[in-house]
Amino acid sequence: MDTQPILDRIREDAREAAQKLLREAEDRVMTIHEQADLRVAGMRRDTEDKAREESVQQAERMRRLAQLEDRKDRLAAMRGMVNEAFAVALSRLHALDDGEAADFFIGLIAQNAAGDETVTPGGIGAGFYGQVFLEKANAALQAAGKPAGLRDAGGRVPGVRGVVLKSASGELHCTFESALESRREAMEASVAGILFPGAGH
Repeated sequence: MDTQPILDRIREDAREAAQKLLREAEDRVMTIHEQADLRVAGMRRDTEDKAREESVQQAERMRRLAQLEDRKDRLAAMRGMVNEAFAVALSRLHALDDGEAADFFIGLIAQNAAGDETVTPGGIGAGFYGQVFLEKANAALQAAGKPAGLRDAGGRVPGVRGVVLKSASGELHCTFESALESRREAMEASVAGILFPGAGH
């Protein structure tokens, strides 16, 4: 029996099988390359998206930081404005003559004193103070329905213009300095409203 035709058929089948395997291998390699390309592209997109997101986050952080710096600068400006306004106001109050100063302090005493305190004048511009001042202050207290028992304690309180009243319960400062300081919060709120409109100050 001639086996050549059979051998030729086997070789042909083997060749076709090899070609088929080669094509399948090439297809698999192509698929692997495509999948790798897709993965790389996906990773690149993810990296770019992350970079963009981080860039946006960084920009937002920078914006917030700039806002905080701006707010800090404006708060510093506000404090400077208030301090300057206080200095000017205090200077003008210190410039009042003795009669005007006495009337101002007697008004504070009538509003805030109990009437049984000792009184010490401040060391600045104390020309308004004396027995006549105490008599007028006691009269104002009596008119307000309070005891009229203010009396001189002697001495001076340095660094202020006005009087300091002392009793067993504590001290009452009826001075230009304390009067201004009591208005600081309201003044700061007013200035803040100008610097930060619509910010709820």
